[in-house]
Amino acid sequence: MRQILIATVMALVLAGCDQPEFDNATVEDKPVVNGPSAPARAIEASFDCGRAKGQAQELICGDSGLAAMDREVARLAGLAVEPAAAADWAMKRDECWKADELRQCVMAAAMLEIHRLRKGSKAARGGDGLSVGPVAFLCKGLAKPVLATFVNSDPGAVALDWAGQAVAIDQVTTASGARYDGRWNGQPISFWNKGNEATLTIAGKGDLSCVEQAAD
Repeated sequence: MRQILIATVMALVLAGCDQPEFDNATVEDKPVVNGPSAPARAIEASFDCGRAKGQAQELICGDSGLAAMDREVARLAGLAVEPAAAADWAMKRDECWKADELRQCVMAAAMLEIHRLRKGSKAARGGDGLSVGPVAFLCKGLAKPVLATFVNSDPGAVALDWAGQAVAIDQVTTASGARYDGRWNGQPISFWNKGNEATLTIAGKGDLSCVEQAAD
């Protein structure tokens, strides 16, 4: 009887030695081996980014928002049949390397050119693109309406034009509506648009309530 018991114990020991070692790692613990990642989509501007020259062009080719504005200038210039406009814009854009704030200069140059083209040419206001406007807002405290041209890039921007004054400011994140903040003549300026109403904040004038003027 004792011999049978010993034989049984030995069989169990040998059987245990033949079992594969248990892997305590869970699925979450195991390293995940990823395949090759998809290449990032190249940013497209109105020019060949593979041949970008100068700080302004290099900045645009690394900034999808600025690249979208750059393409929109070229699109509107074509609709307005102003071939020289694209060349003039390119010169202003490339001269921004001299500015203290390169991105602000490039953005403002593009936005003000987009505004000029849309304001001056009915043809430029047609077709599908990123820009909208100019939209006229009547603001309390201002004798003349404020014209606003929007570009729905990421981030977006707006060009504001009133009484011979013009400024372009960037869109910022907000819980509701579309808010744009920047500086004008060294002072902060803000434009908060909600539907057909807006609030324009200018240094020295405070918050001005604005309402969209009905189109003619």
